[in-house]
Amino acid sequence: MFKNHTTNQVILFKLLSEEEIGKIYRQRKIDVELAFSYLKACLAFTRFLVRGKQQAHNEIVFVLMAVNLRKYRLNKPVTKDDSSNR
Repeated sequence: MFKNHTTNQVILFKLLSEEEIGKIYRQRKIDVELAFSYLKACLAFTRFLVRGKQQAHNEIVFVLMAVNLRKYRLNKPVTKDDSSNR
């Protein structure tokens, strides 16, 4: 089976040239790719280290838990008790 990549590129370019589809694609870059770039840059999470759907699910749960704990710690007000534990 041979694929005509030039034809696929032309079709894709025409679709992205339409205003509504282009707007959706631009919004996707803001919403989705920003979250994954944070995981890659700040947590160095670039690939799953396990195999299988359930194990991958467990791993992403731990990664997202780390993100939430990091946000929680940054938003938590500092008290006298917290400053003595550092």
